[in-house]
Amino acid sequence: MVAQFAPQRLAGHDSLNTGSSAKLRLWISALSHVVSQFERHHSSLVENIVNMPWTTMDAAFVNSYIAFMGILVSAKTEFLSLTLASTIQRMTHHSHLNTLSAFQPETSIAPITRRMVYDRLHSLLQHLITVVPTLPSQLTPLILRNFPHKRLPCAAQTTYIRNILRLSEYCPQLIPHILNVIVERALAIDVEIQMEMEELEEMHGNAGPSLPSASDPFDSLIGQDPDSDDSGDEIGANDLEDSLSDISSENNDDLANKEEDPAVHAPYIRDMVVKLDAILRVVFGYLQNVVERDDASGDTQQEAHFHALINIFQTKILKTFRSRYTQFLLFWFASVKRDHADIFLGVLVTKALDMANPDSEGAGQLDTAHTGVDYDIIRCTSASYVGSFVSRAAFIDADTTRHVVSFVCNFIDMHLSAVEQVSLSEQEGSDFNEGKHAVFYALCQALFLIFCFRWRDLEIVEEEADEGADENGWRKRKHWFKPLDVVQRMIVSELNPLKVGLYIYIRRSRPLTLHSGLFSSGCPSIRKDRTSYWLRLLLYSTRVQSSSGQSLLIAVQTRCLILNSYPIKTETISFAHP
Repeated sequence: MVAQFAPQRLAGHDSLNTGSSAKLRLWISALSHVVSQFERHHSSLVENIVNMPWTTMDAAFVNSYIAFMGILVSAKTEFLSLTLASTIQRMTHHSHLNTLSAFQPETSIAPITRRMVYDRLHSLLQHLITVVPTLPSQLTPLILRNFPHKRLPCAAQTTYIRNILRLSEYCPQLIPHILNVIVERALAIDVEIQMEMEELEEMHGNAGPSLPSASDPFDSLIGQDPDSDDSGDEIGANDLEDSLSDISSENNDDLANKEEDPAVHAPYIRDMVVKLDAILRVVFGYLQNVVERDDASGDTQQEAHFHALINIFQTKILKTFRSRYTQFLLFWFASVKRDHADIFLGVLVTKALDMANPDSEGAGQLDTAHTGVDYDIIRCTSASYVGSFVSRAAFIDADTTRHVVSFVCNFIDMHLSAVEQVSLSEQEGSDFNEGKHAVFYALCQALFLIFCFRWRDLEIVEEEADEGADENGWRKRKHWFKPLDVVQRMIVSELNPLKVGLYIYIRRSRPLTLHSGLFSSGCPSIRKDRTSYWLRLLLYSTRVQSSSGQSLLIAVQTRCLILNSYPIKTETISFAHP
């Protein structure tokens, strides 16, 4: 009996014929009536049945097999883990368990494709979930264990991700876990792409990253995969199990080695770009379907996915150094609904200003209670996200922009007050330096960035009655959003954010603020740094985008500012996104 279901025998193509499929179906039907009598010594038989190539056999046998497995795991739960492990492993792209069965008729007009195999696997899982309601908790470690290594081909990555995302559709309890492991894989690839796309294109004759094959791997025939699927970075068979065992324990030696000579390792980076692009494309398509499906049916899965992504952002993305692209999954989802954007901004502002920390001494105190690097990095990173998100997101309206700016300005004002209360002797004794005020500088930089792109939203227009002012008898008066009054105080303070902030942001904001009167060109800190900071700024302006007329214009205007304090006209400066 055990030999009848041996995978090696069923995968052969020698003396077996298609009539044996009907014989096996009779055996499966007979065993269904005695499953309750299975004991430990029957484990060899069960293992052979579980690991047989049932997914590539005829439809009648598949239906009988799924029914039998439901009876088996409900009567003998000790075989559930074995069944689930085999099923999840078959969802990978090159699983040896999905070999072509000898019982598939050669004259069949419906050849076995990967799509058909994966459909059968999902049918089995859906049936098992109805039989064993606690099954999702056992799937969690299996999904993580079988996730393809980042060095495996692009088709291996997308195939498995598509399968587990489909699993989340009928097993919503796994949504947070599935999104978490996918984002972890995307981050592991993302942090290795530290070369600008323009540089990558120049090294390869402007060809850019090679795109993955346009053919869908799900439509490929079992046993007839192109050799190109295996032509990428390969992992030995002995190392494959170890490479799949722990997605969060990736070795960072790859990244260090790739940074030694970008030109030598450019092909590797190109491969990573293609993989990350394919992964994000699959996830974006899945999230788009979730939104459309909820809009049509009034379901609530959209909220479950958004809150899962919010949690992943806080626990994974915020703590990942050099992530450049993966966070756009959440940026896009925040654009779907106004409530999503408000929640996301609330999370960022709360973390940046430390409003939710019960041990915090408050925004008006120096950060003496929190000296850990991780704590400061998360707050500074959150502040950076606040500036980038508010300044560039087209769906953020003027009211939201002003609301965020008021929080940032209030923190800056209270921090400055706390600094001013500290005597000079206390400052010297406590190692008064820029690093201690990292959050302050990060929020100043965020304020500069928001002002660069959303300054029109921060301009308040009021109408006053005045005869003869215009045809309606009203005269318009403009002034800046009141919380921005702290900018003048911020600039002249000893902390001097103009000296610490990123040049590209201040380069854009200072000419505009001088022209607008937000702070005076006679500020002591500006005069003090005129020969140092602004000279470096001039050199930076001539280097960045040297072929751009806008860059040369800014360089000339900056030179006039340094030498002659020549007033800069803001109408000649473009405020397009960098």
